[in-house]
Amino acid sequence: MKTGSRRIAVLLYVLIFKNKKAFVSSMPDRRMTVKSIIIEVPENIAATLKIPSSKDVANELKKELALHLYEEGILSFGNAMKLAEMGVVEFHLLLGERKIPRHYGIDQYEEDITTVESRLKAV
Repeated sequence: MKTGSRRIAVLLYVLIFKNKKAFVSSMPDRRMTVKSIIIEVPENIAATLKIPSSKDVANELKKELALHLYEEGILSFGNAMKLAEMGVVEFHLLLGERKIPRHYGIDQYEEDITTVESRLKAV
């Protein structure tokens, strides 16, 4: 793994567990600007990450960050899914695997019904 990739991955790791109020998005999106937050982490701590070498550390840590921020209510489902660079079903399955409850109440249900109805009228 490249040193730069490992550094970014470690930075995201630290944000997951040490700074719950921080939001980092390194995912390119035409509608989003990218904000980088850099935190220096000692190499000996970076070396203790328990992510298999066969996996892309940066992507795995973005998923972890997305899961944590969603679970804490800091990110919406849609934004967490985008940060994790996953599809709707894939992200739902990951939440289920981790036993993370969905934040979906009556308000969201009513919004979804309104959205579906308006899209059906447009067809």
